[in-house]
Amino acid sequence: MKNSWQAIKSRLGPIQFLDFTHLELAQAHLELGKQVNEQVWRNLDWRLSETKPRRLEARIKQARECWSGLQARRKRRGVTESLRIAIEDYMVCLEAWAEGLDLAHFSHPALNASITRGSPMAPYELALVLQHDNVGCQTGMYRYASGGVQLWHTEEDVDRKSDNRFDKLRIAKLQIGNGSQALRFHTFIYPDLMPGPAFSWREDGYVQAIDTLLLNNPPRIIGGMLANIVCWLALRLGVSISTMDMLESMHPFLDGYAMNIIWQEGRNIKAAKYEFAGNLIIKSCLADDNGSYLFQVNYFSDRTNTSLRVMEALSERTECAMSRRVDRTVQILDKINAPANGTLLQARHFFRLVASRAGREWAYANKDVKAYFLCQAKPDEMEIWLGAGPAGREDIPERIIQKI
Repeated sequence: MKNSWQAIKSRLGPIQFLDFTHLELAQAHLELGKQVNEQVWRNLDWRLSETKPRRLEARIKQARECWSGLQARRKRRGVTESLRIAIEDYMVCLEAWAEGLDLAHFSHPALNASITRGSPMAPYELALVLQHDNVGCQTGMYRYASGGVQLWHTEEDVDRKSDNRFDKLRIAKLQIGNGSQALRFHTFIYPDLMPGPAFSWREDGYVQAIDTLLLNNPPRIIGGMLANIVCWLALRLGVSISTMDMLESMHPFLDGYAMNIIWQEGRNIKAAKYEFAGNLIIKSCLADDNGSYLFQVNYFSDRTNTSLRVMEALSERTECAMSRRVDRTVQILDKINAPANGTLLQARHFFRLVASRAGREWAYANKDVKAYFLCQAKPDEMEIWLGAGPAGREDIPERIIQKI
């Protein structure tokens, strides 16, 4: 078992940090596209080969409607100026990323005239087809008596039968704005996805970690929005506008995520989770009481709501495995007797949690984990621990202190 774990971590290698903060946001996305160009072509080739024609035709149609939906949403009455600008930024950055990927020269037999309705795929449309993809993960947030918050997250993506999705593990550092108004952020990169749908943190104390919701194909939604786009917008905006207002402006959604976020209000640390899919948006706030927590796996948190459960694509076996994941985590959290202030010792409680192998293939540390992320948020700084692959007790994670 140990050798197989070593092989996984050896294949992934260490996390590489890419610094694009000397570039404007769109130019940074172009350079990021160049960094992942070869891997994206491999992944796109595999996806097009494996997708049945009818499903591919639907995905292309949804991508085109999604682009039109972005154009319509930025003009909606009631959309704030900051959201309008962020939507425009996304569209420009998507086109720049597609240019970096050189998608104008990508071809595949599956993209024939009958599938594309006689209209060749534009590079940004192919880029949007790639965004119609959801990743796994599990995330929790825990409140300390001091008011600080501990977040833990495992970045989990199931390897497909094709070449491995990841050629390298990357965290990109990008910048919003210029001069004294500039704000920098870090984000874990899936080669074939725009930034946002993994884990990220900003220098103003905003943090987000994303978990997919395993859903059935939703009812036909005209102009539905891809959840990955929403994650990019959330990272771009932080809490410059209400997250709920942003989600309500962008719905309905073609797919679904749970977005776990931490932000600062003065000296107070706030944390909440937003589960969104179709026309639904469900908010859960982390209470201020010591020991309060939120924890998310890949289904809706409310297991009593039958209308939510009907939306899910879960076998009985998978639902039981998810439920056991929750039970194991709750049992551990209920035993934590953490001191009042966030300390290195406290963080080790949660490091041991993400390094747990209880549950075998459904453990926190399983073969599909690409990276792990722990963040202890305080009023004046964040302490971040990062590691490649499934966490091991012997790991020495990367430690980053982010001043607020």
